[in-house]
Amino acid sequence: MKLLKLALLIICTNSLTGHAQLSQLIPRPRLFPEQPPLTEKDIAACENFFRRMDEKYKLQTNFGDHCSNEKKYYALKEVRQYVETCLASASANPLIEGNFMIACLDVEFRGMVRNKFYNGCLAKSKQHPLTKPVAQENCLDLEFRQKVSDDRYFQCLDYVQENIKNESTATILNQCSPMPIRNAMGQNGFRPCMTKSAEIIPDFFARINYCTSTANQTASNLEALRACNASLMSVAPKNAGSYCIDLKNNLSRVNPANIACLKQTAQSLYGQYLDSPFRNLTSTHFQEVLQDCDKKVAVASPGPVNKNINFIGVSYIHHGERYHNTQIGGLSGLEFDPKKNLVFAVSDDPGRVNSNRVYAMEVNLDNGLKIDFRDMLTFDTKYKNNQYGQPNIADIDAEGIAFDEAGNLIISSETLLEGSKSLIKIYNQSGKQISEILTDNKYLEKDGEVKVKQPQGNSYNDGFSRGPSNPRDHYVTKIEQIRGLQPNKGFESLAVPMNNRKILFTANEAPIVQDTDAGNIIRISKFEKIEKKYELKSESLYELEDEVDNGVVDILAVDEYNLIVLERSFNRNKQLITSRLYKVSLTGAKDYKEVQSLDDEIQKNKLVLLNKELILNLGDLKKFLPAGFKAIDNIEGISYGPISRNGKKTILLISDNNMNANQMTQMIALEIN
Repeated sequence: MKLLKLALLIICTNSLTGHAQLSQLIPRPRLFPEQPPLTEKDIAACENFFRRMDEKYKLQTNFGDHCSNEKKYYALKEVRQYVETCLASASANPLIEGNFMIACLDVEFRGMVRNKFYNGCLAKSKQHPLTKPVAQENCLDLEFRQKVSDDRYFQCLDYVQENIKNESTATILNQCSPMPIRNAMGQNGFRPCMTKSAEIIPDFFARINYCTSTANQTASNLEALRACNASLMSVAPKNAGSYCIDLKNNLSRVNPANIACLKQTAQSLYGQYLDSPFRNLTSTHFQEVLQDCDKKVAVASPGPVNKNINFIGVSYIHHGERYHNTQIGGLSGLEFDPKKNLVFAVSDDPGRVNSNRVYAMEVNLDNGLKIDFRDMLTFDTKYKNNQYGQPNIADIDAEGIAFDEAGNLIISSETLLEGSKSLIKIYNQSGKQISEILTDNKYLEKDGEVKVKQPQGNSYNDGFSRGPSNPRDHYVTKIEQIRGLQPNKGFESLAVPMNNRKILFTANEAPIVQDTDAGNIIRISKFEKIEKKYELKSESLYELEDEVDNGVVDILAVDEYNLIVLERSFNRNKQLITSRLYKVSLTGAKDYKEVQSLDDEIQKNKLVLLNKELILNLGDLKKFLPAGFKAIDNIEGISYGPISRNGKKTILLISDNNMNANQMTQMIALEIN
């Protein structure tokens, strides 16, 4: 111990007397060994090497600097044999031109000169006048080699060159680099879109970016662009096209009904800066003007939808609107508190924009639907990787919301994070987590061995026959997920009946892995709070409609035995969202909580499914929506609302905008007959 104290004293004393002494204690190795000074013999040998290469390969090299400069000399000395090998390869290749010596002094070129992909790139590039001059250098780049291997890249070059005359080669090459633009060259709607939108989007490159989207190529979208442009030409002739492009899928928000409002609002907000409305208004300012008019003009028409439902109204929250220094968005679950007359909405933003949060809103149904934000609560979250390795994700992907009998906040998650065994967490009114509901093992992910059928002649699992072929089909073993939730398809729904807040309902959004062979069937779970702990009482089977990417996104509990289930599907190819409400009764339902796999159960017994009755296809509400808003967005939340003016119960629906600038948050109010 005394020796240790003495050593520490010496080091500390040295550190006080200067850094030089401390550096003596830590010797620093040289990164490069010292080289002896060049001699005349060294220089002569170097010059002789270049002279020999010049004669052999008919080159004219200015080698003086390479032989007299110490750094260049020693760098070259180590690789002379590789340079000579490179020269031999380059001179024998008819595709390589110019001074081979300059090229072969580049280590990257030496590594590629005999590479088949490099030479393939040269062969293709030299067939096109734009890529030929830059082929030798650009083909060293992997990304360029990949582009050249795609014939659509050259189609793009030809198309751009035909349509613009005074742009540099570099500009044209860069314009055709992005994959989406190359993909567009093979789409039937791309060139008609370029032609039809030319008047509205005169800038050629802006037009390419617009028409690259398949959605923008459709006749309906082009017509909407034309209508938007025509409406704005009277007030913003110079900027009409750019304003409309920025609206993307919301083009119908500009229509003859709101032009007067746009003009008046622009003048009142920015009139002191403008000679006339919109003359120098930026797209950002135009969006502000448009949002202001949305609230003034977007008045829905109430009326009966069917014998069960009346439409009351709709309200919109635009992307970027803020409350308490947070961005409003990602609202995916609703809960109504009749005592406080407040609606609570949970955001599924997992901390990428703001912390996990719940908003409290006052809803007024006296004349349509009006919402007013009143408060906000952030709740405890920890940040770590989720089960797919994505970093900086909150430990709960908040989707569903409810309150228990004590007023505690219950939040459900559609994603189970690594190491976690709970998809439902409970927080007190200060946002601190106080408990959780453990998830049954059947929902927890597990991998295992699976036998996979292989076709005739294939001896290997990777699809390549490298050995003797098989005379008949056979099976190989693979490791796959054999149990648990499908990715991002957990407990998105959550509901507590108002008449008994010790009961809790939720459902897996899509079938769990071990249920998929039984059909498009999910399980509605019913929990009951006994003393201070929730226990799983039953699991009932509910069959989803046979649609693309369909699932249960929320549930409204009418009472302990009757539910309203919200199904939503999304067809990516058609960019079509379909949402429906179904009435479901649990009375007499068979309990499947002990059944670990429906795939096994269906082999023994016929499955008993819940009866469902269609209440509403949300597409039927479009006719009631205001001009410019004729779309039902990504509806994910449902709850009761305040009693209507007619003394009837109401239902509120809300959409999740995915924190996406191209979407709006949409709240809809319905009256129940």
